[in-house]
Amino acid sequence: MSFTVSQRAREIGIRKALGASSYAILRSVFARALVQLGLGAGCGAVASLFMFSRIPDTHVAEPGMVFTVVGVMLAVGFVSCVAPAVRVLRIDPTQAIREE
Repeated sequence: MSFTVSQRAREIGIRKALGASSYAILRSVFARALVQLGLGAGCGAVASLFMFSRIPDTHVAEPGMVFTVVGVMLAVGFVSCVAPAVRVLRIDPTQAIREE
């Protein structure tokens, strides 16, 4: 996430210079991260439920436990986006536009 924010610094600076609200910029940063997290966690949950349903006499991947793990993963991913999001809000539009 931090790498993505640093790569998008110029874009974010231009958006801020054109008058985008802080809310809109934060929404774009979190949306991209949460889509990636959601797809990864969802695919992992489906795969684990499928794989463990094939193993007889196992209760390792009960649906409640899988959804709990997915929820924790999404929460940790969301929290890990906070530092890059704070850095996004500190980007100076004129400085970001000047950098090549």
